[in-house]
Amino acid sequence: MKPFRFQLDPLLLKLEADERGAHEALSALQRKRSIQEDRIRVIAQENQEDLQRQASDLVGLVDPDQVRQRAALAFSRSREADRLVLEIAAGEPAFREAQQRLALVRRERRQYEALRERRLSAHRREERRRDQIEMDEIAQRMASGPDPRRRMA
Repeated sequence: MKPFRFQLDPLLLKLEADERGAHEALSALQRKRSIQEDRIRVIAQENQEDLQRQASDLVGLVDPDQVRQRAALAFSRSREADRLVLEIAAGEPAFREAQQRLALVRRERRQYEALRERRLSAHRREERRRDQIEMDEIAQRMASGPDPRRRMA
């Protein structure tokens, strides 16, 4: 019995490696993006908390330096959030390109895997056919042999 050998296995292996690389590139971009989005959420939360503290600090005796300091801190956080939003927007084309690259490589790999499966199925069918022919020949030899005891009914 001849073992199955898919001639395009090296190409399939290369496509699998390409897919892993594309997936890793996309994952790196997603991690970076998640970190940026998380930082924006933290900034928004900190600014919200500062705003509430500032509102409570404006009751009674007001310390102008403290108000100015909190406003400066909120402003610097807002600038950082704006910078992060711009970074996310600037990285969007690369993110979309990485998604498309992964989809393309995955689709191509799946096409070759489907071809491999079809050829493996055809190989198995051919092997079963050959085995059946051999079994039929053995049965025919046994049935036509000189020993009547071995004859099949």
